Amino acid sequence: MAVYLIFTLPDGEETKVHLSSSLIVGRAETCDVVLRESGVSSNHCSFVIDKDGKVQVQDLKSSNGTFKNGNPIKKTFLQVNDILKIYKVKVSIDGRKLNQEERDSIGFTKIVDVDMELTLPGLSVTKTKKPT
Repeated sequence: MAVYLIFTLPDGEETKVHLSSSLIVGRAETCDVVLRESGVSSNHCSFVIDKDGKVQVQDLKSSNGTFKNGNPIKKTFLQVNDILKIYKVKVSIDGRKLNQEERDSIGFTKIVDVDMELTLPGLSVTKTKKPT
């Protein structure tokens, strides 16, 4: 399976990295992916593709933590539409070249019709969002 991680730096620059089995991310030159940001720990986190093809990320006791969709993590699975933050660097899975079987194994979340109702004092809005 060809899984690519997209690292987006604070200035908007993107780097795509192939994840074939595992890699370590951190500030140390010995890491597979080196992030030269002051808030990134020497060995910040690791990525592993498990036997089922899912991408697992683990914080390696970093000083500033690792966050998935805004929540601190110790160890979790990363899905196609998740955003991981390593200090100020965003990491996501590039799902554009994955076939449906690969998307399913990683945990791609498909957007379906959503009914939303918003009620504020003096205002009521009902909206339906169609799949994109």
